[in-house]
Amino acid sequence: QYMWNNGLLFTPVLTEGATSVSGYFPKGVWYDMMDPASMVDASLAGVQVDLPTALTATNVHVRGGTVLPMQGAGMTTKEARATPFKLLVALDAEKREASGSLYLDDGMQQ
Repeated sequence: QYMWNNGLLFTPVLTEGATSVSGYFPKGVWYDMMDPASMVDASLAGVQVDLPTALTATNVHVRGGTVLPMQGAGMTTKEARATPFKLLVALDAEKREASGSLYLDDGMQQ
């Protein structure tokens, strides 16, 4: 299990043939990136949760209060920059707010 920044939590299955994995969720509300209606409520304290996982899936959760900029793939930064941006907004459960930041590389400078 690992976190990327403070808003993305990855909980992969590492045991061959396993169809679930146990993961720790730090305090907050965590939304399943593939099914935002599904969430882990750790608003009072961190919790350990068993996650059913398809053999071809990886569990990715977004912390409430996070804005996650997303963009299509490309072989180069220049190609990726030609794809449209999408913003995934995961609202904080209490304040109903979210924030984030984005660094844009022009793909031209070396």
